[in-house]
Amino acid sequence: MRVVKKMEMRGWILLAFMLVVTFLWYSFPITLGVFVGGIIALGDIWLMRTLFPRLIRKAKGVVLFVVQLAKYLFMAMFLGLLFFFKVVNPLATLVGLSLLVVVPLTGLFHLGREMGEV
Repeated sequence: MRVVKKMEMRGWILLAFMLVVTFLWYSFPITLGVFVGGIIALGDIWLMRTLFPRLIRKAKGVVLFVVQLAKYLFMAMFLGLLFFFKVVNPLATLVGLSLLVVVPLTGLFHLGREMGEV
């Protein structure tokens, strides 16, 4: 789907813009938090686009559940360590993770139009 790839590209552009804005705070934990959150969000979108369609076609729902569970446990441990050692700002990380909501909304109109053409 072309729309999903365009949404991903908009996500990278939004992340770059968010990183430029964070430089106004002159705080490394804030910039790193937005970066880590954005990378996790865009990585999750990439996984949904590439890996999950193959899992749905070839595997049962249990495999997809296990993959999702492992992904979220890894993210929780990784973010937990970063928060515990105060490497990143949790609120800034949440701002970066907001790309999981914003990026699909940027392509919603185009996705509906593309689905109508099929």
